[in-house]
Amino acid sequence: MATPVGSSCEWLPGTNDVRGSVAPYLDEAELVVICRGGNDLYAMVPSGDISAEMIQRRIADFPEQLDEILNNIFEISDAIWKENPNVDVLYILYPNYARSSAWKDTGGAYSGMIEIGLEAVLKDIRKRVSGQGDMLLADSLAIMDKLEIDDYLIDELHLNSGGHALYARMVLETLGVAGLDGPSLTGDRLYGLTEQTDREGGER
Repeated sequence: MATPVGSSCEWLPGTNDVRGSVAPYLDEAELVVICRGGNDLYAMVPSGDISAEMIQRRIADFPEQLDEILNNIFEISDAIWKENPNVDVLYILYPNYARSSAWKDTGGAYSGMIEIGLEAVLKDIRKRVSGQGDMLLADSLAIMDKLEIDDYLIDELHLNSGGHALYARMVLETLGVAGLDGPSLTGDRLYGLTEQTDREGGER
């Protein structure tokens, strides 16, 4: 579930995006991938005349903003399961884009503060999404931390062709797809469809 522009609230149940792009297909869907919250967070990142005080104020606002993002994500996933208890819902956790050269250029002397603040928020999202037992998590934060993030971006926020290939592999590994060529991105961890139960208590 993603659009080029928009915040997580634009994908809440009953919105135009859901009615037009998701709801008609939920009955027969086997998987829904959610990649939302990035624009919400990006709106919180300081720009222009940046100061340490500005960054500290934004970081102080992150917990409230994070609660809103996660409440939206969980409301979306609960609505999906209400319509189709057997569908798998996978959330893609964002990488720390503040590690990129573009963000460092924008942040200047304060880029380290921005990177640390965003890292903490993303780790909190990871912890709280992982606590939702039925939701799968594709952890690009962990995967990209091992790589040079600039190699996978075309600008400060968007993936290049290599980045899209990386994300596709990450999603397949998260789903437990076997027989993929090349080394694993996720190591020996197993994810996916084994012994999950739907919201009505049956196996799926």
